[in-house]
Amino acid sequence: GAKNTKMRFEVTEKDGVTFINDAYNASPLSMKAALKTMAETYGGRKIAVLGDMLELGDAEFAAHKKVGEEVKEFNFAALITLGERGKIIADGAKNAGLENIIVTSTHKEAAEALKSILQKGDAVLLKGSRGMEMEKILGLV
Repeated sequence: GAKNTKMRFEVTEKDGVTFINDAYNASPLSMKAALKTMAETYGGRKIAVLGDMLELGDAEFAAHKKVGEEVKEFNFAALITLGERGKIIADGAKNAGLENIIVTSTHKEAAEALKSILQKGDAVLLKGSRGMEMEKILGLV
């Protein structure tokens, strides 16, 4: 297939946990694609660490809410959000029935939240707009 740009579905393993760093950018379509790919690829527990999608204009609210619903739809066990718009993702997931949700506002908080719920065998997706620098979370876990 096409060569992956750095941070486009970059897979790393650490202490029995698989991290998928797809922090290159984020649009409603690429968010859904990443969640769906995770659901099809990993049978174990999946955790989504999602940040704001920037530059969506009027579609912003609905788009973030829908991503939250998709986290539940694709059977993720938990969601950690980063950023102001991440709160909308969290709301969408909560409305869809996801129970394990942690809303954070800094990379450090997100990393601590992730560490508090991680188990061996988990697969973690990190994704957000480029400006959110989601990969920083990976460096703190």
